[in-house]
Amino acid sequence: MNFLDLVRKVDELSLIQGQVDSVTPTSGFQTSMVGAVQRANIDLHLFRKDWLFNYTTIEVPLRPLVNSYTPSGIRYWEGVYHENRVLREVGYHTYLINDWTENPSKPCMYTKAPDKTLIFNTSNDNYIVKAHGYLLPDSLTSNTDIPRIPSEYHLLIVYKALEILGSSVYLGNLIEQYMKSYDEMLGQMMRDYLPSRSTKRRPLV
Repeated sequence: MNFLDLVRKVDELSLIQGQVDSVTPTSGFQTSMVGAVQRANIDLHLFRKDWLFNYTTIEVPLRPLVNSYTPSGIRYWEGVYHENRVLREVGYHTYLINDWTENPSKPCMYTKAPDKTLIFNTSNDNYIVKAHGYLLPDSLTSNTDIPRIPSEYHLLIVYKALEILGSSVYLGNLIEQYMKSYDEMLGQMMRDYLPSRSTKRRPLV
């Protein structure tokens, strides 16, 4: 479902039975529904930091005079690899009291600045490293935007939005039913889209 479809589904299940033509209404309860869908999508993303549908790999080019990379849209980094080996992570405060410009070499260690910038030891040549991490929630702004949450779980956004609307909508016993469906579907998404707890996942590079 796209953003408009989600809002229309919330409208349907809320029993308002209005006509929703756009995700940019000018006033009224439709504005609340749009906001609830946007927040529900974000809340589901932030519920866990390691949803597999947010996992990403970024190639970072390193040059003799360029040894840092500032990301866009990254929630947190999981690890950095070069030539199929994990680079050693150094604490940022340790990095600040050491001179990484001495003895340039191939990538062997890195640190993460507070703004999520990756800083590597100074390179002696051109290299490509692979950084693995998880994305920030996607934003829903236009009618045709499709959530990054897998399509088979889009109803989770609808159920969560109905919960957010809360007392704005009188649903009687229906809200309890929707919340039960939400809990059951969320449990299934966790089974499908969280890393295994029995093995440590190591990406192929």
